[in-house]
Amino acid sequence: MREGATMNQVVRMPVDLDRWPQKVRAELSAMSFEGLRLRVAKEPRDFEIVSKLRADGFGRLFKESDPNEYAWIGETDFAKTCKVLIAEDVDGLPIATIRVQDGRQTLVELARFTPLEQLVDEADLPVAQFARLSAPKSPRSREAMFALFKSAWRWTRKEGIQSIVLATPRWSKPIYETLLFRDLGERAAFRHGYGTPTQHRTMLLNAQGAEELWRSHNHPLSKLFFDTCHPALELA
Repeated sequence: MREGATMNQVVRMPVDLDRWPQKVRAELSAMSFEGLRLRVAKEPRDFEIVSKLRADGFGRLFKESDPNEYAWIGETDFAKTCKVLIAEDVDGLPIATIRVQDGRQTLVELARFTPLEQLVDEADLPVAQFARLSAPKSPRSREAMFALFKSAWRWTRKEGIQSIVLATPRWSKPIYETLLFRDLGERAAFRHGYGTPTQHRTMLLNAQGAEELWRSHNHPLSKLFFDTCHPALELA
């Protein structure tokens, strides 16, 4: 990554935080969640909004069909172990969405595609799965994406869930590498997707130890995630 990289390029940053250009560190450190708020999808209208956000965000995977014809809402979204979150701006405009699945009482969705119980160390159990993160391009989509992640992460820690797992295609894997997730390897890779199936990698972050990990790497988002209070983004 060349010097002068912008915030829009941060997902391509090397995993070694010491190699990040100072400009990128400064832009991440200056990121703000001001004016963003969180709510949990409950009503039919909420799920219509989630469906639209997913279709808009994942639509590029559809090369020969209309993404709006896909069933973007499924049974898992209504499970008691799941919370579907929506991030909005100050005017109530929906910007991004993510689903959090509690794996303490039931297997998470990822276990249908990978031998998850064999791949996750006992010290990293139980897990929560983050899925269906979609932040269609908009002026605050990147901030909303990180805001959702912070909210879901804080809920995971508060609940005493040890780790976060997720599946990601190759082009969004660097996002999670910059958040210090680790790849669980080839046995956890599988093909999945909308429109055109693509290989997904399974990644894990120990939620309970993440703050110490981030601070030890002097992560530029540490202050925003751990030292700044955002009541409008708290997940009950």
